[in-house]
Amino acid sequence: MKQFVEETFQAQVVLGNLKKTTLYFLDALSQRDYESANLELEELQFLMNSLKEFKLKRERRAMLVKLVKDMKQRGINIDFAGCSSLFQKGAKIAGESNKKISDIHKKRQQA
Repeated sequence: MKQFVEETFQAQVVLGNLKKTTLYFLDALSQRDYESANLELEELQFLMNSLKEFKLKRERRAMLVKLVKDMKQRGINIDFAGCSSLFQKGAKIAGESNKKISDIHKKRQQA
């Protein structure tokens, strides 16, 4: 839930920045400062893509919640916390193996 609130807040910040950038873009056009207008346009495109990503995340989350509810109605329980711990352990193991490889490279360079 905390992550959802943070993402919603971030989306609101991006939306606010989008509005400010739109005003800057229009101001640059009115002053015939086409170079600044082009930069503001690029920023607008970046911010629009960010908003699209937030929307896509919300849609995916809604689909996942719907799927989990459907599975619970069928009597299937999913433990996401258990899955995440497995992923964390896998990342830890991968990090340890990378460290071992880098130690081997250091020893080879010293020899």
